[in-house]
Amino acid sequence: MVTIIGNGVGDYDFSRIELDLSSFDKVVCYKDFKEDRENVLKLDYKETKKYLLDNGKDLNILYVVTGSPLFFSAGTLIGKALEKENIPYKIIDNQSSKSYILSHFGISESNCGVLSLHGRERVDLCELLAKEYTFVLCDEKSIGKLREVFCYLEPKDLRVYLGYKLGF
Repeated sequence: MVTIIGNGVGDYDFSRIELDLSSFDKVVCYKDFKEDRENVLKLDYKETKKYLLDNGKDLNILYVVTGSPLFFSAGTLIGKALEKENIPYKIIDNQSSKSYILSHFGISESNCGVLSLHGRERVDLCELLAKEYTFVLCDEKSIGKLREVFCYLEPKDLRVYLGYKLGF
């Protein structure tokens, strides 16, 4: 059995997970997690997928992703791979960066579009500013891409909030 859970918004650790980690045979997470426990494996995406597919039927495994497993996460991709191999799994949500910022500003989900620029060459203009608010997931190249797109708008017509590490 594989349980996929997000660690919530914040540091790469297990402090916001309300499960008994010792009840799992293995806890799998990304290499950049700060946790060092006997039953923890720190793996990259490909290694994680292989490990879960190879061991998910025989071991009780907790797979911890950053933020929410339902929001731009490997959690749902891994879940589909497990399902294809008939490996039982469940997903437990946790707070994503998007839900954190919407809560912080009191913005309704229905008023907010989402756009990811991670590793993408261009901005999807069908998603950008299609709703009253747009939550943009960025990488180091995203600000330049957004600057190019926004150069056609008046600065007074936009309000930008940077959620870098969202206060963490």
